[in-house]
Amino acid sequence: MRVTIHYDDGKEEEIELQKQEVIKTEDGNVAHFKYVKISKEASVLVHIYLPTSESPTTKPVDVSREVEEKKISISRYNNIADDLISRARMFRPPSETCVYCGDIASNTFNGKKVCSSCFSQLSKHGERSEEFNKYLRNKTIHRWNS
Repeated sequence: MRVTIHYDDGKEEEIELQKQEVIKTEDGNVAHFKYVKISKEASVLVHIYLPTSESPTTKPVDVSREVEEKKISISRYNNIADDLISRARMFRPPSETCVYCGDIASNTFNGKKVCSSCFSQLSKHGERSEEFNKYLRNKTIHRWNS
């Protein structure tokens, strides 16, 4: 198939399109033609799709089946991951938890075992401050919502 390209500067170029494939669609078969030219002056990429009575050369992908397969593989992955996480929790050595929020304790504040985030808030604001109580309330609410 030959096509003439008319550029904005008035220049014309006649090109030969190469047939790539015939695709089956809901409205009938479509022939796909393509032309590619890459040079220093300009890069030209032309795709043309025309109705045809030829038989398809490509088989369309069944997207719904692929989506179902992906869902199944994701579900399997999640089940395996959940199983591994629960096993790891069973075998981890007992550790001390934060007296305020229950996370793993890594610091001590006024003789109490606390996690690093609570420790930083306690160091900034103090144990009986309104800011620390607000932080702890938000942390607890966030934990319950996630």
